[in-house]
Amino acid sequence: MISKDLTRRTPAEDLWLWRRWRGYTQAFAAQCLACSRSRYQRMEFGLYPADYARTRFFPAEPGLLCTLARRRSGKPLGYLAQRLRISKPTLIAWERNGHEKLIGYWQSRGFTFAH
Repeated sequence: MISKDLTRRTPAEDLWLWRRWRGYTQAFAAQCLACSRSRYQRMEFGLYPADYARTRFFPAEPGLLCTLARRRSGKPLGYLAQRLRISKPTLIAWERNGHEKLIGYWQSRGFTFAH
C-alpha cells in the first residue's frame, strides 16, 4: 500500500525531490554532496541511509509533489499523459508548474498535498 500523504516523505524521496527541484543529474548531485554516484543512487532509492542535511530545506512545490505522486503510483509518464489526454511534454510542463488539473487528478485519487 502506497502512502498518499505527500506531506510525509522519506529521506530518500526528499533527496530525489531536491535533485529534481535543482535540475541535477544523479552524477552532479553526488558531486554536490561529495559522495560517489553509486552511493548517491543507493541513498536516492532508500538502500543506503541518506545524508541529506544539505538537501532537506527546499520548497515542497505542488509540481514536485505531483511528480512524487506519479512516482509513488508507479504510473509511467506515457500512461498518465494518455489518461489525461495530453502529450508527454505537456504533462512534464504541468508537473513543473503544478497545474491545477494535475493536482485535481491526484487529489481525486486520494493524494494529499497539504494539511
